[in-house]
Amino acid sequence: MFIILVSLLLLYLIKPHIQYSFVRISDEPETILVGNVRFACGSQCPHFYEILNDEIKEDSELYLSIPDDLRNPEAIDFDSRCNNRFIFKGYRYKRKIHNMITRSYIEEPSRRIDLIEWSAITPYCLFFGRDLQLVPIKMYRPLLYQTKHILQDSEIFKSNNYNECCL
Repeated sequence: MFIILVSLLLLYLIKPHIQYSFVRISDEPETILVGNVRFACGSQCPHFYEILNDEIKEDSELYLSIPDDLRNPEAIDFDSRCNNRFIFKGYRYKRKIHNMITRSYIEEPSRRIDLIEWSAITPYCLFFGRDLQLVPIKMYRPLLYQTKHILQDSEIFKSNNYNECCL
């Protein structure tokens, strides 16, 4: 009896009967307006959220897949605390969930995006200085970064932001 209970508990926790896969929604890249948010009490890294109707959708944090030859948007925004806005261009995904016991499929949107191009909307703000003497400076120089390498469906995420359980 104990073995059966332990087996059922493991089956419930591990869920070997559930398979996840990610499928590109379209063969054409999508353009997305994105805002960056830094949480004062949370992670030191910026988080990128989709913007709709000039408001940040708090439940829409994007998980970026970035080719090696594309500069990470966090590179310019790591020291930014001004909630800069960006235009991301990339491929969106949907997540397919397959339950092998019931043989059912569920499709839901994923927050994964394969980034192929991004630009900062001017003016954007950067902080310069050290420690508590940081000075915000508005930047007007256009920024546009593009990749020559398009990620394929089968390629593994290369981003530090990738977290499969959150997609």
